[in-house]
Amino acid sequence: MLIEIIRNTPRWVFLLFIVLLVMGYQQSRDRTASRRPFRHWRWLIAQRIRCGN
Repeated sequence: MLIEIIRNTPRWVFLLFIVLLVMGYQQSRDRTASRRPFRHWRWLIAQRIRCGN
């Protein structure tokens, strides 16, 4: 019965499954972030003040 389900499953479902597995693996790995300062913080604050948020 399980073999019939796998045989009748469209190929795009397997492709989607593989893509999601790869994305999950990439997110589980450690990564390094740069410590450079965010330079546009003044512009962001000015935009929020203009919009009233």
